[in-house]
Amino acid sequence: AYEIYQCDWSSDVCSSDLRVVDANGFAVRYATVTITGADGTSRTAITNPFGYYSFDSVESGASYVVTAAAKGMTFAPRTVNVSDNIADLDLAASTPGGNR
Repeated sequence: AYEIYQCDWSSDVCSSDLRVVDANGFAVRYATVTITGADGTSRTAITNPFGYYSFDSVESGASYVVTAAAKGMTFAPRTVNVSDNIADLDLAASTPGGNR
């Protein structure tokens, strides 16, 4: 399991550390990941060679849509409600693809 949000409850701000994997569970390197808030504001990150990426200063108590994109792979968007530490939220492709 991966803990993706570390929250500092004194400031109501969280940071995230997530992983993108293919349909077989292998890391997807250099995938583009976007987090979009309810107000439409988006931020983008690129996964490292091990499939990990992060977003800092994610406001707790808010909802976000997280999407991933990688060549030859399809990912379903995930809605995340940030109200606590969230574990085991890898973004997994529904197709095996070839960007490993």
